[in-house]
Amino acid sequence: MLSHSLPIITPGDSDDGTVPKVVDRLPSDSRSTHRRIGISVGCAEVRLARSVGLIDRVRDPKQTGGRDRAWYRYYAGYSPAFVSDALDVLGLPEGYALLDPWMGAGTTLEVGAGRGLRVTGTDLNPAMIVISKGRMVGRNSSSSLEPLARELLIDLKPASRRTFDPLSQWFTNGTAGRLRSLCNRIDEVLVTPGLSAMQRVDSMSSIAAFYYVAMFMLVKDCTRTFQSKNPTWTKRRELGAGQISLTAKEISRLFLNIVESLVRLIEARSLESAPEHSVDSLRADTRTLPLEDNSHDAVITSPPYCTRLDYIVGHLLELSCLNISAESIRSLRDAMIGTPTMGMKIESQTLGENVDRFLHAVASHPSYASVGYYEPNFRRYFEGMSHSLAEIDRVVKPGASVVLVVQDSRYKDIHLDLAAALTDIGTSLGWRLSGRKDFRAVRSIAHLNPKTSEANRAIKPTESVLLYETADSGHR
Repeated sequence: MLSHSLPIITPGDSDDGTVPKVVDRLPSDSRSTHRRIGISVGCAEVRLARSVGLIDRVRDPKQTGGRDRAWYRYYAGYSPAFVSDALDVLGLPEGYALLDPWMGAGTTLEVGAGRGLRVTGTDLNPAMIVISKGRMVGRNSSSSLEPLARELLIDLKPASRRTFDPLSQWFTNGTAGRLRSLCNRIDEVLVTPGLSAMQRVDSMSSIAAFYYVAMFMLVKDCTRTFQSKNPTWTKRRELGAGQISLTAKEISRLFLNIVESLVRLIEARSLESAPEHSVDSLRADTRTLPLEDNSHDAVITSPPYCTRLDYIVGHLLELSCLNISAESIRSLRDAMIGTPTMGMKIESQTLGENVDRFLHAVASHPSYASVGYYEPNFRRYFEGMSHSLAEIDRVVKPGASVVLVVQDSRYKDIHLDLAAALTDIGTSLGWRLSGRKDFRAVRSIAHLNPKTSEANRAIKPTESVLLYETADSGHR
């Protein structure tokens, strides 16, 4: 593992309140990431120095097994241990507002809520909204989850419909009908009737989402042969051509086994009750966040990497359980930042020295489609990130702390230092990079691509934890 952070203070930082020696030159207007912790040594430079020292204590964000993988397997996720470390660095008191604009499976929300914070998560992917909501079920509800699951399974018959079910891309029509019947039962008992698929996602309670998570796990377990080495790609057949067959009895057994395993996880966690009034999981685009100005105290998040991953196709099974239409799925793919589709308009704005240099190198590369497809695709990514960071800047308070987890990547032989590229964009907003720690990632999506060159396959990507402080009110 490679570990790197900005060397600001000497190892002799004392515990008796004396001022440590600052060994790097710091601007006179340095502002502390930790002014809310109560560190009061009368010197902004020393407060910034302490914040940089604390970033060294953050553990590797990547999943490390055990409980860190327990709730839902998600390629782009980070561990609860990392979020806990990051919150130690930020030192937010109870009741403060924490934001994760790319919340994924909801790790930030769970850990933040467990510390008494008001947490908001947003994601454009409906599947992740449901997964994160289901994660918020508290221990005080665990005893009722299995009995209710048994009630949902009573008299499970195939649901009738005039068109092929989305699940029939993997399952026989009869099995898809039985699975749909179980989803319908969850909706009838726990979700407001008469809503569209997207409206059901938005209004779903944590209990309803819990059972949908069990459904997600059931269909994923049964379709392993359709899942490729690329964790963001799912194979499929034509509608109505699925071949996996399950009886009602088999579906009931699998569903109950998964519910029981999830209940055991809930009982082992720290959330006593579902924090319904302190946690929001919102389906939203990070470029137009539905949040008020200056409403959040800090951010912990991991934006999409610049690796052209198709997270929507990677969640086709979950989206099919939710009965999301093919048209909506295509629209989601086009709207996602970093998507390999070509749905977003190009604005061709200047995006900073590192981004502009990378885009120029891509456009100048002699390989096929570099200038006509790849350069515009990468430019869309950075334009989306530019708008998203500007939105984050709008909704956080002056001087707020922002923690980003990013990973570098390569296009052919061209290296992209994503940490440096996003720092350029942050700097244009008045953000200050006050800490960075790098880790060697075990693998990246490039290592799963058989067309990746041996030279690039031998390179281990660097994952970076970046700690920023946004501009104070006088500089926004």
